[in-house]
Amino acid sequence: MACWNFWTRRSGNLVLMDSKNTIKWQSFNFPTNTILWGQRLSPMTRLTAFPISNSSPSFYYSLEIHDDKLALYLNSGNWKYSYWEYRPSDNRNITYACLTSQGLEIYNGLNWRITQITSKTPQEPPKFLALADATGNLGLYYYSPQKQVFEVSYEAINNTCYLPFACNKSYGICTSSGECSCIRLVKRGLSGLYCCNEEMLAGGSCDKSRLGMIELHGITTVLSSSSKKVNLTKAACADLCLNNCTCVAAMYGDNVNREGECYFYGLVRGVKQMGDVRERKMSYMVKVPKDVIDDCHGKGCPIKTWVLVVVGVVDGLVILILSVGIGYCVVQRRKNNIHNAENNQNIN
Repeated sequence: MACWNFWTRRSGNLVLMDSKNTIKWQSFNFPTNTILWGQRLSPMTRLTAFPISNSSPSFYYSLEIHDDKLALYLNSGNWKYSYWEYRPSDNRNITYACLTSQGLEIYNGLNWRITQITSKTPQEPPKFLALADATGNLGLYYYSPQKQVFEVSYEAINNTCYLPFACNKSYGICTSSGECSCIRLVKRGLSGLYCCNEEMLAGGSCDKSRLGMIELHGITTVLSSSSKKVNLTKAACADLCLNNCTCVAAMYGDNVNREGECYFYGLVRGVKQMGDVRERKMSYMVKVPKDVIDDCHGKGCPIKTWVLVVVGVVDGLVILILSVGIGYCVVQRRKNNIHNAENNQNIN
């Protein structure tokens, strides 16, 4: 009769071993998107999750630990984009992270806790940390005895527009109202507006004779690309993307801190309307067929500037309605005040 033993390792992994010390079952194995109470993550391990609605297996999310930060990534083939970071103060180094009753505690090489991501429900300690398959958001979860379900007690990203797949379709734009719009352009031969999609580059993204770059005003992306060049002009940045068969979009920043930085993207995801003042110093450009942009001649015209009016239509209508409503209330109040004053004078 075989002898079986349960062991809890230093990492918090619960393993079932036979008489030959061969692991027959374990609670913690990679790849996984979850760690349980008492388990650890180190730079040698990571959490991974795959978008449920994604038809391409090349896309996946990951939580990774580096010497100086924890980071969430969207991985696509050879491309890697970060969309959330957590850094300890004073540039302290990270050795591992452990899920405890307080939250996700982060330790240095001396096993000293240097910081932690805290649960917002201290009365109910977290049971597990998970990287969500559907959204790529990182969360702490606790068990609610009243509802008899697991509920989130901490989320790394609280704004939907800051998630990579906030809009299900490529070239979708998450507006400031939280709704999804798209990059809409005028295409020759079609009446009305044309909604950009992946099919417009179906003929390939290498033919410079039929492709061009457009700059989208008021638009940015939440994805930070690791593929970049520095000390470039905006025109040179656009031209490099245009000549790169794998590049479909580029982000350009030119100020005191960035010095002409150009970031390249192999996908158009995580696109949103600008909100932060720092975002407004960046320029977002996408590669499109030339039949959706005006002809551009000369060396000084590698980019066509495009103002997206349609993206802000929903938000603009909301603001307009609120403004009209407030204006109406103010006018009515003034009329009532004047009417009351006249009545008081007549009485006197």
